[in-house]
Amino acid sequence: LGNNNRTDLVRALHKNLFERQPSAAALNYWAEGAGSNFSVDMMATFWINNAKGNSKETKTFNNKIAAANY
Repeated sequence: LGNNNRTDLVRALHKNLFERQPSAAALNYWAEGAGSNFSVDMMATFWINNAKGNSKETKTFNNKIAAANY
C-alpha cells in the first residue's frame, strides 16, 4: 500500500484501470467491507476478470492493453 490507505488505493487502482472512480458502495465494499480482505493483486484480478461483462469498462481496459502493447 505504500503511503496510501486502503480507500486511496481502491480509488487510484479503479481510476487507473477504468478511467473513473468506483461507486460509493463499491468503495465501501473494497476499502472497509468484505472486499477489504482481498490482497491488492487479487482485487485487481477480480476487477479485470469481471470487467468483461461491462462493455464500457471492457473497452477502456482493452484500450489500455492495446496502448501498452504498441
